[in-house]
Amino acid sequence: MRFYLFIIGFISILGQVVVLRELTVAFYGVELIYILAIGIWLFWTAIGAALGRRDAAPRTSAVLMLLLCFGILLPIDVALIRSLRLIFGGIPGTYLPFDRQLLAIVMMLLPLGLLLGLLFQWAAKLYIAQNKTLAIAYAIESAGGVFGGLASTLLLWIGIQNFTIALLCSLLTVASLLFRNRSRTVQYASIVVFSLLLVTLWLAQGIDRQMTGWNHTGLVEVRDSPYSRITITGQAGQVVVFENDAVCFETETTAAEELVHLAVVQRNEIDRVLVLGGGFAGVLREILKHNPQQVDYVELNDVLLELMSTYLPEVYRGPLQSETVTIHHMDPVKFLTAAGLYNLIIVGLPDPTSGSTNRFFTREFFKQCSEHLTTTGTLVFRLSSSENLWSPFLTFRNAGIYRALKSVFNDALMLPGASNILLASNASLSREPDELSENFRSRNINTRLVSPNYINYLYTNDRFADIAILVRDAKAPVNTDERPICYQYSSMIWLMKFFPGLVNWDISKFLQSTGIGKLYYVFFIVGMVGMMVLLRYWRR
Repeated sequence: MRFYLFIIGFISILGQVVVLRELTVAFYGVELIYILAIGIWLFWTAIGAALGRRDAAPRTSAVLMLLLCFGILLPIDVALIRSLRLIFGGIPGTYLPFDRQLLAIVMMLLPLGLLLGLLFQWAAKLYIAQNKTLAIAYAIESAGGVFGGLASTLLLWIGIQNFTIALLCSLLTVASLLFRNRSRTVQYASIVVFSLLLVTLWLAQGIDRQMTGWNHTGLVEVRDSPYSRITITGQAGQVVVFENDAVCFETETTAAEELVHLAVVQRNEIDRVLVLGGGFAGVLREILKHNPQQVDYVELNDVLLELMSTYLPEVYRGPLQSETVTIHHMDPVKFLTAAGLYNLIIVGLPDPTSGSTNRFFTREFFKQCSEHLTTTGTLVFRLSSSENLWSPFLTFRNAGIYRALKSVFNDALMLPGASNILLASNASLSREPDELSENFRSRNINTRLVSPNYINYLYTNDRFADIAILVRDAKAPVNTDERPICYQYSSMIWLMKFFPGLVNWDISKFLQSTGIGKLYYVFFIVGMVGMMVLLRYWRR
């Protein structure tokens, strides 16, 4: 039974990684789903472990049949998760209502959670019946979990698709039943299931694309990377790129023009440029129009860049192969630790909606950028926003990032729009539209959106002055690595889509006014004591 305890630990963690990645994609990469899903997973495994706890030790064949069921259920669960939007009648590109999201997570995790919880309890009983201890059973199962986690990391790192990983996990589970049991019924059933899984593995690529196509018409390519699932669609000449099913880039956008040219017109010299993420999305194409001497492009997700180099139109692929551009596959923060000086740093990374992206919008990150800019160098990035009206949470998020910027740089400004463009420099930034328009005109470049008239509009409309006052007067904490406050605000902005009543609720002020913040340690101690009491009760 020691072998099966190890297998249970292994498939528990590997299967959990597979399911959590699928749920994240199903709900557009929102990290709150991880918190909800892990909590629900633990709940169901606890219920499974509690089932039949007072019964006598089960037969070994019962444990083996549960393992066989797991091997069957895991790939089925993956298919069901990918069809959630169809099952619940979701509109393409929109979120399901929050209650349906929660119900979907509960339903998708229930069978696997109950099964794995019951599996461990039964396997541990059989192991203890061999004059062994429960502590050793836990240790063996935990060791299997460690190797399961390592396996998930390795498989994703070498480029195995998530659906294929699910099939490999199922195959390993069923294979463990073929050689280490004496039950002919289980062996015969295992042979049948193993054969079906092998056929499915052989057809995995086509099945994977078919399931992805349920939510993406005009599918061109889909690939899992260690960081996200990348999906590319194409129709009528337009190519759209999704990360975890959220739109990452589409070829008809002019967003790169705003990000690049509104920063370039601030300075005459842009000999050396650093692009941190998003270079494939038109940023490199636009910056090369200004003939810089050197462009360093840093992209963490090499799988994403590989797909962009293959499937994007030539006008986007060409700049990636320019002699002026040097591509670095590494983390932007790590690259900055050894980088040189630049005239312009362009941050083309996604919004701070997750723990992994928030770190690029903190005071510490801005300080790193400042140290690698020349005395007149400029930093530019964008934040998805609202063009005309900001909710309190959006105001706090934008203000927290702006204040972090101002705490490092001598001058900073924010340009209004559906995406706010933020500029910062240790030298003065111009706010004179005539000067900036003339600077742009003198460069004699072709653009679709940015023009002298557009620049004049941005710097003279009333929103330019209004948002300057908003971010200046908002009582928002500075966004830092130690206190990533805008991550909290981004999470609340997402929740407001389902609970509009949260629009005026500030968690920080609520905790301070009620004194709950001071009771964190009390709650923790009471919770730990309560858990000890429950454990003592369940052991009786």
